[in-house]
Amino acid sequence: MENIFFEQGHKERFEKALLKTGHSKENSEFSSCLYILTSDIMHQYINDCFDFINNCIKPDALKKCWQTGSTYGLTCLAFNLFTENTPIPSDTSDEQREDVIIRYSVARVFWSLDMHNTNIAIMGIKIHEGLV
Repeated sequence: MENIFFEQGHKERFEKALLKTGHSKENSEFSSCLYILTSDIMHQYINDCFDFINNCIKPDALKKCWQTGSTYGLTCLAFNLFTENTPIPSDTSDEQREDVIIRYSVARVFWSLDMHNTNIAIMGIKIHEGLV
């Protein structure tokens, strides 16, 4: 994997998180999700977003009070890259499901990001697609 990290701390956090899952960098679902979740804006919330015991995402992280426009967008993208679907928080009513799906749209995700976090998102997609 080429140098895809914008700072040394991100690389160290990513490698540590990936090691905790027991998966290699070649697993694009884990790598792309964890790349985003270990970024400078997200790493402090990784345990709210990812369950390292069961190696799965925690969709209810979308309802945490720390979410901002940027963190929400990155969380949605990380979850979508991990599942290749739209994970719905457990207590979402049928009426709210469509709204959640709309919020996961790529256009909506990128709309909420500044240039630095846009670069994080694009790199996460490239990792998922095996382009880096």
